[in-house]
Amino acid sequence: MIDTALGSAPLLDFLPRATLPDETLLELTGDKSKLRALSRESSGLEDRVAVAWEQPLKTLSCGQCRMLVGQRLGLRWLAAPIAEFVALYPSAECDLYPGDLAVNALIAGKDILEYAPNEAAAMFAADFSWLDNEIADAPSDDLLRRARDRLIEGRKSVRLSG
Repeated sequence: MIDTALGSAPLLDFLPRATLPDETLLELTGDKSKLRALSRESSGLEDRVAVAWEQPLKTLSCGQCRMLVGQRLGLRWLAAPIAEFVALYPSAECDLYPGDLAVNALIAGKDILEYAPNEAAAMFAADFSWLDNEIADAPSDDLLRRARDRLIEGRKSVRLSG
């Protein structure tokens, strides 16, 4: 198991060959709607998105990447390194629970496949036996079941068995 320092370690620290742009998502997209002023009216999620939106992509932490892929934000740039990370470390805990980034990435699997087909295929081919064990321990966890269903769909779409 790798140590992501509770999600604060930069994602690229674990991917020596991967690269991300120096720019921020704000600069790359021009979308200012994510810059909701940090205030009492904004949610914690909105605040975290706003912070990540103005941070250079190459410095995003594992936890920030988990959050962004969960919201399907920035996948044009993040899909390849996130899929590569999940392929290498499918049960890594970024900032919530073991496999948290993998669960979000699997649920966003169709989008990741669109932007990074080779990396997505490697992600779908990874060992996700831990996911079945987690589902056995928490059979009513809809998020885990959705991730497993998307894993099965993803494997079929790239012609992997199981």
